[in-house]
Amino acid sequence: MAEMMEFDVARARKTTTSIDNQAKELDKQMKQVKKLIEETSSWWKGDSGKKFLDQYNKIEPNVKKLIECVTNISLEVKATADAKEKEEQEIAAQLSK
Repeated sequence: MAEMMEFDVARARKTTTSIDNQAKELDKQMKQVKKLIEETSSWWKGDSGKKFLDQYNKIEPNVKKLIECVTNISLEVKATADAKEKEEQEIAAQLSK
């Protein structure tokens, strides 16, 4: 026997909006961090300053990947909401015949 399933499309859509907003905010914040870190080269000279910049440059691709993953999560939830809504409409159409 199948378990009862429930899916709230409206809440899913609201969640995708929130996730999208958070991904955009994360991207904005990381751009500000990058700018601040790059500005250190104006007052931090020498090998230690270069190593500091290199450290950020090593993690930057991972930060971008994180933002991309968060955005993809939102897209997956949206796609699920779209599919569930369509499925519900199809079932309703079949029952009304």
